[in-house]
Amino acid sequence: MRSYFKQKIATLVNLVRLDQSILFLTNKIFSPYIRVINYHGTPLDQAENFERQIKYYLTKFCPATLADLENLINGVWPYQKPGIMLSFDDGLRSNFEVAIPILEKYGLKGLFFIPPGFIDEPMSTAPQFCRRNLINGVEALKVAEVQYLARQHYIGSHSYHHIRLKDGLSAEEIQMEVVESRKRLEEMTHTQVSNFAWVGGEKWSYGRDSAVAIGAAGYQLVFAGNSLPVTSSTHPFWIYRTNVESDWSIDLVRMQLSGLADLWHWPSRARLRRNLCEVTK
Repeated sequence: MRSYFKQKIATLVNLVRLDQSILFLTNKIFSPYIRVINYHGTPLDQAENFERQIKYYLTKFCPATLADLENLINGVWPYQKPGIMLSFDDGLRSNFEVAIPILEKYGLKGLFFIPPGFIDEPMSTAPQFCRRNLINGVEALKVAEVQYLARQHYIGSHSYHHIRLKDGLSAEEIQMEVVESRKRLEEMTHTQVSNFAWVGGEKWSYGRDSAVAIGAAGYQLVFAGNSLPVTSSTHPFWIYRTNVESDWSIDLVRMQLSGLADLWHWPSRARLRRNLCEVTK
């Protein structure tokens, strides 16, 4: 029901060209910038729509790499258009089967945030694991596929078990989700893992002790939700991402990328600035 009303709003917004006006202002205010998208599953029956989304991105943005993102944070952006970078959460096998061939067809690098506990979970108990840890899917990436992603694209930790790192977790739980998740991915791929993404985006899913642990764990880039372009003023531990899903219409994608989502999430970002950002400076 929520997505139905979101689609209706997007159709109206695009009908009156409000999205184009807001995108023009976004480009003026933030340029140069990179828009980091976060997806979840990319099922086979949504492959054609996902490819349409990719084609749309490339009319408005240029593909960005992690090196481009780091350079932009340091004040370097040599391109005329803003950048686009696609990330994928949860370690779902549909990302490898559907998203990867399309990304590689168009020359894009993906960033895949993986909870290694899901990869290690036996297939017989994967459905229970996913229900318990709020993963919308049941088939995880295989270890060889994670290794491929680490070589040809980018990977990062998405906690160990895909849990919200809320206040109230024990020190042992935080150690497992923040530090041991990285160690397990590095053991799995034989590569250094320098990226982390918070799970969820609800105001209660960002815990202060977890933020401190993430800041001390040696990660170079830390990603959240709450939608905002990456610019030269972005803190590398607070890279906000804009949610898009592979079944969304182009009207809905246009609205989401125009800057309306940034306005919607302003209160959430303000709360994070007040409560957490200072602990990761």
